[in-house]
Amino acid sequence: MRIQENTNVVWSTEKTPDFKQNMHLSGNETEIKDSCAQTGVIYEKSDGMETNYRTYNADGTVIGISPASATSSNRSIQIALMNLGFYTDKIDGNITSASMKKAIGNFQTVYGLTKTGTMDQSTKSKLDLVDSFRSRAASIVSENQGAAVIKDLNPVERKNFANIWTFLRLEMHIDATHASAVMANMKAESWFSSNNLQDENGVITHHDPDYEYDINDKKGYGIMQWTHWLRKKGLLAEADDMGLKPGDLNAQLAYFRTEMNTDMYCKSEWAEFKNKKTLTDATEYFLDRIEMPRKANERREERNSFANQIYQLMYKL
Repeated sequence: MRIQENTNVVWSTEKTPDFKQNMHLSGNETEIKDSCAQTGVIYEKSDGMETNYRTYNADGTVIGISPASATSSNRSIQIALMNLGFYTDKIDGNITSASMKKAIGNFQTVYGLTKTGTMDQSTKSKLDLVDSFRSRAASIVSENQGAAVIKDLNPVERKNFANIWTFLRLEMHIDATHASAVMANMKAESWFSSNNLQDENGVITHHDPDYEYDINDKKGYGIMQWTHWLRKKGLLAEADDMGLKPGDLNAQLAYFRTEMNTDMYCKSEWAEFKNKKTLTDATEYFLDRIEMPRKANERREERNSFANQIYQLMYKL
């Protein structure tokens, strides 16, 4: 991704539908947890499909259990933050630990709340909404593993797909058409892998965990393949502020929003992008004016195909 010049424009927002439907999962959460293999950011069954846990009400009580104990409610909060990639520690019901304060604070950063590190009422309500939406997105992905745009993704990339879709729809306030356009370009660039380093010498890898982040190496990195040193420096600063590494998905989502809201980079282009009426126009505008790879025309048709596939899969959510 190359750099944009300064532009100024009045920021405009679009309303996102109020998604309140919750998914339920019967059975004991402890038994479910014990039957899964913990990867650090996600629980997976042996077939690699994500486990959907029960969601909870705005007051922290688990849906379908009334009244829930404080420990059960807090465990549900931890599981929700884990599913969203913010929390990687043990599920013990302690929401005041250092790792939980960091997870809550980073959730607040990514989803536009005041960063306090405390699970207040507004944060609980937003977390309930976001995790419920994410759970439905993950279910669509799991139910359509044979779809062309999904079948070659590994479990981490599928999880990222659901989390990115959730972020774009709920936090960036864009409809399914524009979210599909963004994600089509992300798939072409990185396959939704947040630690994807620019491929060189014909060697194609989607995950590069050993890469030592360097803002000056002119190598694209992350879901957007940020390349210019100023943009890689910005991503590094965002990650540092969140206590994360640049390869963390949530650090990249936070930086994506920063770029789209900042005059220095993409604010005017993002506003114009949201005005595009068709999926093709939105996909190609994002490619040419926001993503801006060096060889934009090489995979233009492929990006349009990805956009159509993603839209057909996700347009109802």
